[in-house]
Amino acid sequence: MAVKGVFYGVEAFLHIFFDPVVVARQTVDFFQRLVVLEGELSWLRVLSDVQMRRWYSKYFVITQVGDGFVFERDNVAIDGVCGWFGYFFVLTNKADLSSGEVVSVYRRRDVLEKGFDELKNGLDFGRLRVHCLETLDGELFCWVFESCLSFVYAK
Repeated sequence: MAVKGVFYGVEAFLHIFFDPVVVARQTVDFFQRLVVLEGELSWLRVLSDVQMRRWYSKYFVITQVGDGFVFERDNVAIDGVCGWFGYFFVLTNKADLSSGEVVSVYRRRDVLEKGFDELKNGLDFGRLRVHCLETLDGELFCWVFESCLSFVYAK
């Protein structure tokens, strides 16, 4: 579904996607994390203000009792979080793209970004620092050529 509106002061299109398979995965992940947090709370004897604010008060109602505390799940907060599971949003200023085309472009961009991340971080390529496409092609060619040479000479 696409919604036209003003977002962050710019007229754009918000494409809203929903995937029930993702709902199932996110629900399992969330409740596993919730069980871990419950386990941590049950082992703690004293709860600092930082711990309570940062992690636990988001999903639990915590009441101080004497030197200790008691807790229970905050079902309203948990239901509020679970209500967003499965939704995926893409904001674009391109009016001529359908929602299917938008998600296709987004997925290709994601693959490209992960590829460059692997080059830069996983293979020690470093920053490209180029301003034109020809220079980028040259940098990539030199890096691939150097990598192939080092691979051949290593054997």
